[in-house]
Amino acid sequence: MYGYVTLDESLTIAQGETLTIPEGSALNTKGNLTNNGTIINKGELIGTPSGTGTTEIAPAITTQPAGQTVTEGETATFTIEAIGGNLSYQWQQSTDNGQSWTDIDGATGASYATEASTASMNGYQYRCVVSNSAGSVTSSAATLTVKEHVHEWVVAWIWSEDGKTATATFTCKNDGSHQVAEDAAVASTVKTPATCTEAGVTAYTATVEFDGETYTSAKDVTDIPAAGHKLTKAEAEAPTCTEPGSAEYWTCEVCDKAFSDAAGEHEITSKDAAIPAIGHEFEGGLCSVCGARDTSFSPALVSGDGAKWTKGSSKGLTFVSSAAFADLVEVRLDGRVLSASEYVVREGSTIVTLPAKLLEGLKAGDHELLIVSGSGTVRASLTVAEAAKVEEAAKTEKASADELPANGDSTAPVLAIAAAAAAGAGLVLLSRRRAAR
Repeated sequence: MYGYVTLDESLTIAQGETLTIPEGSALNTKGNLTNNGTIINKGELIGTPSGTGTTEIAPAITTQPAGQTVTEGETATFTIEAIGGNLSYQWQQSTDNGQSWTDIDGATGASYATEASTASMNGYQYRCVVSNSAGSVTSSAATLTVKEHVHEWVVAWIWSEDGKTATATFTCKNDGSHQVAEDAAVASTVKTPATCTEAGVTAYTATVEFDGETYTSAKDVTDIPAAGHKLTKAEAEAPTCTEPGSAEYWTCEVCDKAFSDAAGEHEITSKDAAIPAIGHEFEGGLCSVCGARDTSFSPALVSGDGAKWTKGSSKGLTFVSSAAFADLVEVRLDGRVLSASEYVVREGSTIVTLPAKLLEGLKAGDHELLIVSGSGTVRASLTVAEAAKVEEAAKTEKASADELPANGDSTAPVLAIAAAAAAGAGLVLLSRRRAAR
């Protein structure tokens, strides 16, 4: 039958007989159909037949399979929904854009999951043929889209203890079992140079080129040995009156540090090694250490000014200048420079003694003595008297002895024994020559 048919009279399908309602046709039983055989309904059956027969409804698709988009390596699942009795399914695949179709072995369920997708599967099409005894129906084609898999790598670095080698292990975030290990190229630079006492640090950098990207890792290793000191001894220098000195010390030509010991264990500064200048020790206008002159010093006559000497006396006259003994330049008597043999000079400031022999040759009267030193000149007056009586001469000698200053001639005074004939007798005074300056 074809078209839309209405049963207005009773109709019985006997056992062994078959009534087929074609696709696109309809049968309205109006309660007049008895089925004791088989009705194959590919169209529409309106009303429920009576009888003991069976009605087989041809498959009809209610939900078509949809296209799927997956990332390379993933699977895609296609699903179909259909109605009809005793349905069977067969999925098919087309690799040529629907030009030809091939049954997929084992794909006989309402759903089909592909194998792990590859880039070559992009554009494949899938459809399903649904069948039963009443007929079959083929679904529309569903397209598989496969996107290229972009790895998201997590890198873990493993370094050797000495920093000379390194390995990078890459693990895909999307698949923890997907790992790739790569040996790195390692370069090094000095990060912290070694000192004399401290080891230096080397900075190592590992580089790996992987999957179009550059990965790096850094490791610092303290592996540069300490250089050790290279010490040079600086000899001790004694200080002077004006210049500081220095204790012996050692300097390192590597680190420029100074040490008080040859082992380089006790660091010092130049200030620690310095010995201050000792300063001048002035005596009588001269430094007793270095001989420098005290520019602020002016010599003075300590004793002897106004001395009186009587001819015929056996003892000379002594004069004391506060100037240093070593600073003596000359002695002048009445303007004449005396030779060193004509007077006696000794230390204790400057002590000048005019011997009796010299004084005996002077005229009676006043005379002037100049003691010339590098720091200045002192003047003294003296008077020479004619020979007196014996008693008066003895008194004069005693008075001269009493006037000798405490810091003058340390030799005990020689007492002359006056005699009547002493006036004509000259006492010999041995003079000591003054050391040349």
